[in-house]
Amino acid sequence: TAARPDMRYKIGSNTKQFIATAILLLAEKGKLSLDDRVSRFVPGLTRGNEVTIRQLLSHTSGYQDFYPLDYVAPFMTKPTTMQGILDIWAKKPLDFEPGAEYQYSNTNYSIAGTIIEKLGGQPLHEFLRARILEPLGMHSAIDADHAKWSDADPAGYQHYALGPPRAA
Repeated sequence: TAARPDMRYKIGSNTKQFIATAILLLAEKGKLSLDDRVSRFVPGLTRGNEVTIRQLLSHTSGYQDFYPLDYVAPFMTKPTTMQGILDIWAKKPLDFEPGAEYQYSNTNYSIAGTIIEKLGGQPLHEFLRARILEPLGMHSAIDADHAKWSDADPAGYQHYALGPPRAA
C-alpha cells in the first residue's frame, strides 16, 4: 500500500524527543531540575538517590534497557504497564556507575514518563497532547496502546531471529 499524507505511523523511539521536551517544560515551570535525583519522584528504584533526570535523558543512568533492539524477546509480546516495567527493569543492579558510560535505554524514558505523569497530574499522552501536540497543530496523534489503530493506517512488520517478516 502506498503511503498517504493522512496515514499515521507508530513512531516508537521518536517519542523520546517528546518526553524530553515535556521534562524541560516541567523544569521551566520550576517543578523539577534536571539534576534532581530520580528517587525524589519515583522511590524504590535501584540507586534512585544517585541517578539524576539528566542522566535518564542522556542514557547515562546505568539502567538496563528493557527492549533489546536486535530481536523481540517473548516477554515483549505480553501486555504490561509502566509500573510493571519499572518493577522489573529499574530495580535491577545498574549496568554501570551513573554518569560513567552511555547505554541506550528505553527504561530511562519509562522512568521519565512516570515523572511527567506524577508532576503533570495526568496520563502521559494527555500531558503530551495538551502541552506539546495540540499547540503544534499535531491533531492526529493517538496513544496506540489505548486508542483504536485504524485499518487505513499502515501496519508494521517484525521478524524473530532469522525468520521471515511478519505483520506486527
